[in-house]
Amino acid sequence: MVKISRLFMFTLFFLFWLIATDLSAQATKYFGLCDQGTKAELETNICSHDIQDQNLLEKFDKTFIGNKPINCDGEEVPTLEDVQKYLKGLQARTGRKPAVLFYAYSRSKERLCIWLILPHEYFHSVENIKMDRIHALQANLMDALDVKNRAEQYMKQHSDLTVTGSNAQPSQGNSEKQLSEASEILLPSTLWNEIEKVDSLIVVPIYSFGEVPYSALRINHRALVDITSVVIVPGLNAFKETPRKAVGRFENPIIVGLSTYPKDPAYNLKASPEAAEEAKEIACLFGVEPPDKFIEKNASKSKIKNEISTGKQIGLIYISTHGVSDYNNPLDGGVIWLSDGRWSGRDVVKDMSSMKGQPLVVLSACQTGLGKTFEVGTIGMARAWYQAGASNVVMSLWRIESHATRQLMVGFMKNTKTMPADKALQKAMQALKKKCNSPALWSGFSILGLPE
Repeated sequence: MVKISRLFMFTLFFLFWLIATDLSAQATKYFGLCDQGTKAELETNICSHDIQDQNLLEKFDKTFIGNKPINCDGEEVPTLEDVQKYLKGLQARTGRKPAVLFYAYSRSKERLCIWLILPHEYFHSVENIKMDRIHALQANLMDALDVKNRAEQYMKQHSDLTVTGSNAQPSQGNSEKQLSEASEILLPSTLWNEIEKVDSLIVVPIYSFGEVPYSALRINHRALVDITSVVIVPGLNAFKETPRKAVGRFENPIIVGLSTYPKDPAYNLKASPEAAEEAKEIACLFGVEPPDKFIEKNASKSKIKNEISTGKQIGLIYISTHGVSDYNNPLDGGVIWLSDGRWSGRDVVKDMSSMKGQPLVVLSACQTGLGKTFEVGTIGMARAWYQAGASNVVMSLWRIESHATRQLMVGFMKNTKTMPADKALQKAMQALKKKCNSPALWSGFSILGLPE
């Protein structure tokens, strides 16, 4: 019996290995197909990107990721036609001039393909770029913006949390050169003329590209924030969904703010007064009564879940607190703190499953847009809220400075009363940029979702 059992286990393992190897070969064959930037390559990458993304999303429910075989003939797989149909609809409904920025990288050829997809046409760029430059790009940008130094100085005053994100190490050198290099890679000059005609740029990221402050990148010596709003799409299948729209601008808002944090066995969290003050200002702006309904001792997971359980349509969830990402364990180790303890990304998906409406979720806390990077983007706290049903998620890209963040977020929320979230953030960034030119202070947030 023991011999049979061992033989059975060996056979089972061997079959599993064959299946996994075959699926991995398929993924390698179809994902990152980049040679000439042709339409056929673009369509194949759209298909494989979506299937890789579906595999990735199983992380929210399972510890094992089961790989679906890549089949680009299925009707459920989004196509270039679906993407352009969405852009045409957005243009017709809102008068926007939208475009999708889509990336693919060939490991074997060390070649980056970029397509700028417009409602009726597309343009492409193909560049030979080594893999180590792709992996180091986000970390180099942190260097370029002096984010790590600013964060470390800030932490000496407020906390002993470490800066996390990509596992690449920041390179040394001229910061201006690094910012220019990142711009040249992500926004090549061959596409500048067309990008300058766009007012709503939707980025489909690969690797850590979704953690990049696109608003600070440059075209013709101009910051991208002065040209267009930017949204990071959570997955290509979003182009086939009915557009999510934050309801009511914004009915039944939940405005959460916490400055004094509970004891935590792993972190020495110190008070950050600006967090609660920021939330109070937003609560007054949206007429929350009483203004401290979800602030300080009332800023608890249990109170938020109780509010959700009433069945009300929620138009806005705004959370100002401490946060931290975890590259190795993004859904359980990536957390924000509330008065009754940690709230992980995985728990957010579970706890918010009964949420009514598709609220705008604003995560005014450190590192909420970071996590673990995969070939098709990043999983972490922001993606968890999108999975829970948010229309859009405003997320931070590093350990943000509290005073500048308060100015940016109050300006942003005032703007949301009259304009969509991406345009509201763009305008707030432009205003703060005039006061403090350092991108480290005004470009640390982006939006996950699609334009409303």
